[in-house]
Amino acid sequence: MKLRYLPLIGVLFLLSCAKPDAAGNQTAALPARIDYETLRVTLQKPGANVLILDVRTKEEFDGGHLPGAVLIPYDVLGSNLSEPDKKRPIVVYCRSGRRSGIAATTLVEMGYESVFDLGGINAWKGSLER
Repeated sequence: MKLRYLPLIGVLFLLSCAKPDAAGNQTAALPARIDYETLRVTLQKPGANVLILDVRTKEEFDGGHLPGAVLIPYDVLGSNLSEPDKKRPIVVYCRSGRRSGIAATTLVEMGYESVFDLGGINAWKGSLER
């Protein structure tokens, strides 16, 4: 493959990761990834209304979790989440990132519009609650 095609391939990849919004404009595909620094800054903003979901097991949660996190294991998320605001930002995490990816996709399929995947708990550099 010639190098001149690489920019085109990059554009096609980005377009495949986007989806049209109600007006037909391309928007970033959900769920989106979020990093520690972005989440930390977001949580420090006045009035931040972020729902942090720990989708691990109760035993893992009890061993340490992000401050303010709510435990809803990923395999019961669809039947146990009662958040009525579909626009409220939701951040999910687990141990390694596999379950959070599944949970984030589930939330998008449930109609939540602002879903972010932190991945594994090791992405969090701050202190944990026990």
